[in-house]
Amino acid sequence: MVFHKLKVFLIFILLTCLTSSMGARKSDILLRVLNYPARIHNSCGTKADTFQTNVYTKYHIQTLRRNPFMMIMPHLFHVSRGEQRLFFGETYSTVIATEKQEIQRFRHLHISTIRHRRKTLDILNQYLNPHIYGVTLVGNHLLSPFHSANCHFYKYYFDTDSSSTHTRLTFRPKIQNTQLVTGEAVIETQTGRIKECHIKGEYDMTAFMLHIRMGEEGLASLRATYCEIEADLSIIGNRLHTRFTAVSDLPVQLPRTIADADSLSLMNKLRPIPLSQTDSQALQYYDNLQVRQSNDTTSTGTKTNNKWHTADAIWDAIDDNLLTSISGRFGDNKQHYFKISPLFNPLYMGYSNSRGITYKLKANFEYRPSENTAFSLFPVAGYSFRQHQLYFTAPFQYSFNRRREGYVSLTIANGNTISNSQLMEQVKQEHRLDSIRFDRMDLQYFRDLSFQVKCNYAPNPHLSAQVGVVFHRRSAVSHHSFHVIGKPDVYKNFGTLVSCTYHPWKTHTIFHADYEHGFRGPMSGDASYDRIETDFSHTFSFPCTRTLKLRTGIGGIISYRGENYFLDYTTFRRNHISDSWHDEWSGNYELLDEHWYNASNYYVQLNAAYESPLLFLSRLPLLGKIIERERIVLNTLAIRRLAPYIECGYGMTNRYFSIGGYAAFSRRGYESCGIKLGFELFNNW
Repeated sequence: MVFHKLKVFLIFILLTCLTSSMGARKSDILLRVLNYPARIHNSCGTKADTFQTNVYTKYHIQTLRRNPFMMIMPHLFHVSRGEQRLFFGETYSTVIATEKQEIQRFRHLHISTIRHRRKTLDILNQYLNPHIYGVTLVGNHLLSPFHSANCHFYKYYFDTDSSSTHTRLTFRPKIQNTQLVTGEAVIETQTGRIKECHIKGEYDMTAFMLHIRMGEEGLASLRATYCEIEADLSIIGNRLHTRFTAVSDLPVQLPRTIADADSLSLMNKLRPIPLSQTDSQALQYYDNLQVRQSNDTTSTGTKTNNKWHTADAIWDAIDDNLLTSISGRFGDNKQHYFKISPLFNPLYMGYSNSRGITYKLKANFEYRPSENTAFSLFPVAGYSFRQHQLYFTAPFQYSFNRRREGYVSLTIANGNTISNSQLMEQVKQEHRLDSIRFDRMDLQYFRDLSFQVKCNYAPNPHLSAQVGVVFHRRSAVSHHSFHVIGKPDVYKNFGTLVSCTYHPWKTHTIFHADYEHGFRGPMSGDASYDRIETDFSHTFSFPCTRTLKLRTGIGGIISYRGENYFLDYTTFRRNHISDSWHDEWSGNYELLDEHWYNASNYYVQLNAAYESPLLFLSRLPLLGKIIERERIVLNTLAIRRLAPYIECGYGMTNRYFSIGGYAAFSRRGYESCGIKLGFELFNNW
């Protein structure tokens, strides 16, 4: 009996030691994988982020189910109609990655069966350049299982072959979340180099399978030389099946004189992999369709031909001018650029308690005569349906020294509807014996049209300075009411401004100071004043793309002379043209009544926002599959007659929309609550 117990004890000790040894071995393999990029960087002495390569890409898209909603989806208008359901395309490009991790593509060849060779599902192209060893696999999302900061989100399983030269690593997320992936990788056991990898996940309405083959040695082993993504997209009742394939490090370098050419014969010579049967079918179907349409046109005569061309031209006009962005590059080196957002796009709408439903439009224009000079125009417009007000800002900029951020800009805007409580009190004092119902007269609010000219220059990468002039023309919302009480309905202010911005470490930390002096006189403004503001912000970056943004600002009017001065600030103001989730929610007061922005001769504010892909609701099994990021916001404010004022809120975003809930408190207690809603559908497309 004693011998039997001793035997069992010895077996237990042996199994424990064996299990510990196997666990230590597995930990060693995972550690080699995580440390592999650092070893390669140290041995090569250069950054893997900087490279140039030739890339061949092919794709096929099959529309399994479609309805009219597909027509408003970015880049899918031309695959949403007609009898053609299978589309094919291929490109040959030169790709350059800069030190700032910016990817520049120069497309030499482009073969496509899509009408007019339109771009289609560009969002999938970023999956063809995955950052396997980075914190995120694609852009700023999909947490990589091969980075040490994300290991606690995954479970790892190892299967080493008999020769111990390779190990199959299987990874699974510990919680179900759209930011996490599952799959397996083949690893060199001795070095920890990933040879190939298969990743499965779902993000932004895309369920995908990613097949990756890495380079063999040196810096090339840190990036994919072959990548294929097979994806299924289910969007508002539409279903598409796609496959994109990219092959890098090709030997043939085409000259820049060959740009966006449609040469199938040249592509046949450069194509590194043969076409699949599905690809050949798509090409053959497209050729047969073109021949059939040509024969139908010839046999039916000119009238049918004109009718067909007219209908096609109408659909093209709708797509070009209403449903898709108008963009392009021109010039010898494609250095000039323009882009205009769609004129009709319900996804550009947003909602908040204070502004109601809003709609916005954007445009970008840039003309570069040389590498160091540029002319730019970035107009933005938005309409508030509750306020019946069109807001716009149109900054025109001439950059005379882009290396030093030297530019001169002219900005025309009507961004704020401003109030003047002092003028209201003055009117009541002058007419306190009259039988005037001031509560029925809108005397407080004015429309503000501003003109600003400024010059900026950065003597070094950390410091930039600005000087300029600013002019405001403020006209009363209710002209008739001011005529009744005998007051002018237009007021003007003119001033000079000086500001500087300091970046101690180029990014993450920003210190800004702003000073403005106003002049009073017949040829200038109705009041003289001195305004000064300072603002400090810092962004703390944590593992797993978590961020903490802190911001504090102080400002005030240190002197003013005149009866008609408007308390207007540069930093402490309402943003009427918000930009959904990507807007700076940490610096905006969603529930603060509009008149408070111009009611105090000083302000002190402190704002904080913490953002994470995995916070509260995203950790739940069902919600974690759709919630992409979450945010906690705390905004505090101290102004005259309202100190302290506190807004706290929670926000989340997913593939369809972003939403935030807020509650406001002051020294009087609870003030109000509200929501902010923005559409995010196709926002990243």
